[in-house]
Amino acid sequence: MTAEAADSTGFGSPGKGAGLRGTGSKRNRWIATFSTGIVAGLLAGLFGVGGGIIMVPALVYLVGLDQIRAHGTSLAAVTVLAVSSGLSYALAGQIDWHLAVLLASGSVFGAWFGAKLLPSMNPRSAAIAFNVLLVVTALRMLIGGGDSGTHRSLTLWLSVALVVAGALVGLLASLLGVGGGAVLVPLMVVGLGMPTAMAKGTSLAVIVFSSVVGTVGNRRHSNVDVSAAVMVGLSGVVFGFIGGQISLGLSDRVADITFALLLLVVATKMAWDLRRDRAPRDGDLQPG
Repeated sequence: MTAEAADSTGFGSPGKGAGLRGTGSKRNRWIATFSTGIVAGLLAGLFGVGGGIIMVPALVYLVGLDQIRAHGTSLAAVTVLAVSSGLSYALAGQIDWHLAVLLASGSVFGAWFGAKLLPSMNPRSAAIAFNVLLVVTALRMLIGGGDSGTHRSLTLWLSVALVVAGALVGLLASLLGVGGGAVLVPLMVVGLGMPTAMAKGTSLAVIVFSSVVGTVGNRRHSNVDVSAAVMVGLSGVVFGFIGGQISLGLSDRVADITFALLLLVVATKMAWDLRRDRAPRDGDLQPG
């Protein structure tokens, strides 16, 4: 795909840059974007993530956005999906609001800083960093570890550590276009001994805050394709809620293994394309 076919003119410009890779069909772009929202919504609800781990590669490889713009667009859609998915957990009382506030207070600063860094980030580096995140998350989920059953009490120092952790998650969210749930859920389950369902619900609550702040910053730098973000977000709203309902009755181990395998498939695809085409190449996928 040429540089012209991958620039940031956005989802709504079929003649230059937004086309579905290999087809250029506007109808296929809409189908791909709608389908991406459905899958991302289900994953957000099932696993307590924002859905960016699916949206970023889908927006790049199916919808045709450049890597940087895909990150910003994904994060915008994550906001909607996190709200709808988190509703299931909130209704079931599976959100630790005290913990969510601590993590979110740090995440908003990290997301703001990440949005400022994103325009200058090397596109190829962004793709590689995202791929590493996928592999690390998949391995962590395969290894498992389960709930410790002992939810740690929040001391002053632990509260400070959580704010710092939230800042790092917000930074990650803004730079990579993900909600940060891939980091938050293992952190709360393994580090704090929180039950998996509550960790997922709390993760989604934090993601709402960090994704909003990151998206505002990304919009200022024109790194969000609004039409694609709206399409993905709205198409996944109902499925995010459904995914949350399914997750509340699903075995943690089965969900973790299934999701880890999915991550490895996506990571393998991205690694293959990076090796085959040396893409996204520096200069090929620079935003507008």
